[in-house]
Amino acid sequence: MNTLIEPQILLPTEEQIEETIQKINDILELPEIDLPKNAAVKEGYDLAVDILVEDLREVKDVDFTRCRTIQGRAIAMLTQDYLKGEISQEILVGVGLKK
Repeated sequence: MNTLIEPQILLPTEEQIEETIQKINDILELPEIDLPKNAAVKEGYDLAVDILVEDLREVKDVDFTRCRTIQGRAIAMLTQDYLKGEISQEILVGVGLKK
């Protein structure tokens, strides 16, 4: 019989959250973030910073209407997954920009 083993959930520390905010802010400073083809990533990361700063872990606490695109909303939801320890920082900050 196979047994499902739950992955260990490790919540990010305050220090890790601060580091993640800085990494996202660094992405938001890149010139290519302002290209129209990266608008969805920009709106998602803008909301992601607010989610991290305010520690908004529940879907009901986030105004997803701030994102006009599915990709933007997905980035915001990934941010909540990160706060819950369900994904790594690398996944959250790894959304690629189009050149």
